[in-house]
Amino acid sequence: MSRSTARYAAGGFLGAQLLLSGVLGLLVGDRAWLGLPAAAAVVLGVGVLGVTALGLRRMARADDSQVLDPRTGADLAPPLPRWALPVMVIPPVLAVVLAAAVSLAGR
Repeated sequence: MSRSTARYAAGGFLGAQLLLSGVLGLLVGDRAWLGLPAAAAVVLGVGVLGVTALGLRRMARADDSQVLDPRTGADLAPPLPRWALPVMVIPPVLAVVLAAAVSLAGR
C-alpha cells in the first residue's frame, strides 16, 4: 500500500468516525468519539472528509495519472466538472445536519 493510499484511507476512516459518532452523540445527548463534544466532532468529521475528497480529486487529475489515447495522445478520462464534488458532498452533509436538527428540536 502506498503512502498516499494509506493517507486517504486514514482520512476517510477518521472523518467518517468523527461524523458518525458526532451525529450519534447529538441524537442521544452524549459525547462523541475520544470524548469530543458531539457538535465539534460533526464539524471536524465534515472538515476531514472534505479535505480528503479534495485531495483525492487533485490526485485523480494529476498529470502522471492520465490515460492517453495511443492514436491521438488525447486524455481518455473526461475532466471532472466543478459541480461534481459539491453534488457528491452536500446531500449527505445536509442529511446529517437535518437529522441532527430534527432530533434536537424534538427534545
